[in-house]
Amino acid sequence: MNLGYNSCTWGAQRIRMNEKRLGFNIPWTVLFQMDDPQYSTHLPQYDLAIQEGEQLGIYSWIFLSHSNPMELFPLIKRHSDSAFFLFCRPEDITPAILDEIIPLKHLMPVVRWESGANEACTILRNAQLPYSVYYPYSQKDLQFILNGELFCETQQTHPLFTALAAKPDCPANIQHLAHQAAIQVRTGQSYQTVPWELTCDTQNLDEIISDDACCVLFNGNGQLFALDHPDRAPFGNLFQDGLLPLLQQAYPKSAPASS
Repeated sequence: MNLGYNSCTWGAQRIRMNEKRLGFNIPWTVLFQMDDPQYSTHLPQYDLAIQEGEQLGIYSWIFLSHSNPMELFPLIKRHSDSAFFLFCRPEDITPAILDEIIPLKHLMPVVRWESGANEACTILRNAQLPYSVYYPYSQKDLQFILNGELFCETQQTHPLFTALAAKPDCPANIQHLAHQAAIQVRTGQSYQTVPWELTCDTQNLDEIISDDACCVLFNGNGQLFALDHPDRAPFGNLFQDGLLPLLQQAYPKSAPASS
C-alpha cells in the first residue's frame, strides 16, 4: 500500500504537481547512508527531512546501515505512510531486531549478500517477513553478475529482490553493464528473484514518475550527492539546511526553450 499507492501512484501525482509549482525536480525515493557512528544524534533532522519529503510526495526511503539499526525503528514507526528499505548486515538480524521489525509492516530488510546471509534470510522467512538481499559490486564482480551465478545463489534464499549496489570505486561503464544484465534477467524471468540495479533502476523509475531523472543520496555527514550526475560536487548539509532547500539547489528545473 505505502509503496504501490502512496509512493508510486498518489505520491507520484503529488511530486509532479509540486515540481511544476516549485520549479525543481523531486526524487521518488531518497537514500541515506547511516554509516556515521554518530548518526543517532541526527535522528531529529532525519525525522524532519522525511516530514518535508512526504509533503513533497516522497513516500519511499532507503536506509543504508553499516551499524546496529536499532535506533532507526522509532523513526520508521513515526512515518507509517511511507515505505522503508533497510539495507543491513546479516549479523544485524537477531531476535531483538526481529521483535522490532515484526510490527513495522511498512519496512523491508535488505540483507547484504555475504557470509551469514543465508541464516539471516532463513530467520526472516521463518518469521514470515518480506525481505530482499543486496550485493555490493565493482569491476571484479561483473562476471559473477553477467553469468547469472549471483542470482542462482541468491534465489536459493527466496528474496523478493536482489539489489545490485555499485561500490564507490565502480566505473560508470561497469555499472551500465550490470544494469543491462538486471534488465535482461527481469525480462527473461530467469530466476525466482527480481534484480534491481540500485542507482540506474531508481533513476529510470524516477524518469517514469516525472520528466527529469533525479537520484539522491545523503552521506553520513549529511551532504547531498546527485547519483545521476556523479561529476557534480556534493551539495550543502541536510542537518543544517533541510531537505527542500538542498533539492532546490541541486535539481532546478530547466527553463523552457523560447519559441
